[in-house]
Amino acid sequence: MLLEPDLINQGLILTAIGIGTAFGLLVVMMLLIHIMSWFVNIPVRRANKAKQKAELESNEYRDKATAAVVAVSAVTTMNRTTQAGIKSG
Repeated sequence: MLLEPDLINQGLILTAIGIGTAFGLLVVMMLLIHIMSWFVNIPVRRANKAKQKAELESNEYRDKATAAVVAVSAVTTMNRTTQAGIKSG
């Protein structure tokens, strides 16, 4: 029994269609998963933005507090120096 060329061609075409369909569906599924992960992570990204904003505000208050401590220390040191100069003079 010999294989007919027409039957071989149809078999190859059918195989190519099946492989192409399988890979095409895999690519579509990968894209859908990527898109869905983007949508699912929207609340996480919003929470991260809010957290970063809160950290910036916290850092700003900490910086202001540090500046106030430095200023008070400088004024206290200046007063001590001035008072020591008055007592010795």
